[in-house]
Amino acid sequence: LVAPRSYLSRPRLHFSGLFRADIPTINNLRRNYDAASFTPIKRTVMDSDNARFNPKGTGAFTLRDVTVTSVCYAERGCASNPDDDEVIGETVDSALHKA
Repeated sequence: LVAPRSYLSRPRLHFSGLFRADIPTINNLRRNYDAASFTPIKRTVMDSDNARFNPKGTGAFTLRDVTVTSVCYAERGCASNPDDDEVIGETVDSALHKA
């Protein structure tokens, strides 16, 4: 039997770099949370430039220029030197690059 794993389990990779988030901003308007009055047609009405600058955002999250800076193990503590673990300094990339 395999023990259950979680994102909190070790080993843990620490990394640094840039990301791009194409967030949908349709939820920036409070009235869109009211199921009793919400209609899909309201999604196309632009009544505030600040509240809805990207109402059709895809939700994509893309990593750019990201590298592993350290790794923490279950038994051995953490390492941040490439001589201690070859994964340190390696590139972390998104599965799909979206521009």
